Amino acid sequence: MRERAIEATNDDYVHFAEFLGMVVRSTGKTDDAEVMRIALDAVTELILEGAIVPGNLGWADEDFAPWPLTPEESVARIEREAAEHLRTGAEVHMGDICWFDLPARIAERERRKGEPAKDD
Repeated sequence: MRERAIEATNDDYVHFAEFLGMVVRSTGKTDDAEVMRIALDAVTELILEGAIVPGNLGWADEDFAPWPLTPEESVARIEREAAEHLRTGAEVHMGDICWFDLPARIAERERRKGEPAKDD
């Protein structure tokens, strides 16, 4: 699942619900709490090792905004929001909880922001 998650994030931003789908496809599990736990474990590992970065995606301009939190704070936030979905029985949809991007892509966008505008 780790490779699938990194590969998906290489292609585009990934939302949390995609991790739930990856768990179901790779394990065949369907119990919501178990699927959520496995997805949280995977997301936690990837965030804490710096492989992915959680944040929000602005729909108007499609800019990804990393959360201004430490990896540990980000994991805690995701856990709280996931627990609330489980508590209420609400399905996790695209864009719920958070989106993920790669650190290198975030750094590249930041680098380009600092470049002078090119005249056409």
